[in-house]
Amino acid sequence: MAPDLTYRSFGMSYLLLMGEQVRVDVFYERFPAGLQRMIEVIGGLLLLLMGLYIAWLTLPWIAQSFARGEASPNPGGLPLRWLLKSLIPFGFVLLALQGLAHALRQTFALPTRGE
Repeated sequence: MAPDLTYRSFGMSYLLLMGEQVRVDVFYERFPAGLQRMIEVIGGLLLLLMGLYIAWLTLPWIAQSFARGEASPNPGGLPLRWLLKSLIPFGFVLLALQGLAHALRQTFALPTRGE
């Protein structure tokens, strides 16, 4: 579970950076440009809060794993499993920072890297 969640958090950050995030364009494309930007800013700020909250929630889980010296139960598996788990909050902090960057980019009407 830990590697999958880590890869997804890094992937979501990259997709947002490149402007390739999923939108429901059925209504969005009909909105005026100012409302579209406001929706993007609010979405970026919500992503900032969500990313920081999830990162904060995972810290006790990682601390417990570190305190136990958790390792893979498989022979030849990862000896420091907590180290891999520590990438999860790191990925969500990156996602939060990318949400903040997205909100700021939309606030000041700067182009995304995908444009």
